[in-house]
Amino acid sequence: MGDLEKKLADKMEECDSLTKDKSALESEKEELTNKLESLQSDVSELEKKLTDKNEEFENFTKEKEELDNKLEFKTTELDNLTKKNAEEEEIRTSSMGDLEKKLADKMEECDSLTKDKSALESEKEELSNKLESLQSDVSELEKKLADKNEELDNLTKQKSEDDAAHSVLVADLEKKVSDQSQQLSDLESEKDKLSTERDNIQSELDTITK
Repeated sequence: MGDLEKKLADKMEECDSLTKDKSALESEKEELTNKLESLQSDVSELEKKLTDKNEEFENFTKEKEELDNKLEFKTTELDNLTKKNAEEEEIRTSSMGDLEKKLADKMEECDSLTKDKSALESEKEELSNKLESLQSDVSELEKKLADKNEELDNLTKQKSEDDAAHSVLVADLEKKVSDQSQQLSDLESEKDKLSTERDNIQSELDTITK
């Protein structure tokens, strides 16, 4: 009888151990799922930052094109004015004073246009530097996004593999638990049967000794 009770206790301990293993696997699965959701959130944030940088890059590109057009217009205007001044200087005659005044006015206008041109060139250079910086930021974000996507793909693949292995292991554990439960039930039945037989024998012994 003692061996049967010890065997029953061993089976119950083994059943408890299998149940703990199942709980540990379920906890590990939940942790992996949380990590996957965190990575997906990081990827979404990087994609939003990349979209914002691309929009900013497009705005600076448009502004640079407008400045290029303005610079081209001012350059053409300056060339035309310079050519006109040269022609006027060649044909000055009797009204030398008026022509000199007109020439001075034109030269002043030329100086103003030259300053405008220099300012536009400086602004264009500043925008070009900003565009280079933005391009660098966009490239860095694209690299980070690619790394995150690769990490996400690897984690997703790992999760799929782990889920499959987990399902197989859980099924195996559940089968073992079921088998152990059946064995425990059988042992309980056998214990009850032996107890009944013992009681019957004791009853017969009591009857004989009376």
